[in-house]
Amino acid sequence: MPIHRAAAFIAIALTALPAQAAPPPGVTPTPEVKKWFDDLRSRDGWSCCDFSHCRQTAVIPNDDGRILAYIDKDTFGPDAPNAWLEVPAHELRSRNNRPPGIRGAIICFGDHRVTCADLESAT
Repeated sequence: MPIHRAAAFIAIALTALPAQAAPPPGVTPTPEVKKWFDDLRSRDGWSCCDFSHCRQTAVIPNDDGRILAYIDKDTFGPDAPNAWLEVPAHELRSRNNRPPGIRGAIICFGDHRVTCADLESAT
């Protein structure tokens, strides 16, 4: 196969793949926003998510003070359970450095679990 045909085949194949790092709906992926998501870290310092795992969703406290997040297929994709999941207490944070347009509870869901959460601070 000539090189130009191979390159055309690869280009067509790549355009058929779904976007793997799409930002949350309504969020413009500026460098500032990308950096904010990239800086989300678990308590042990590991990156806990990226654009493709984080979404804004509803959160509620339960009777004993734990935080639950609604993880649904429409928001988080086909692997989501359509259920309220506990946000591990050690993965809760509330940073004051949000870029414009990032509001509410940002929950990162991957590997069938909530990996971290950034709850909007009151200030």
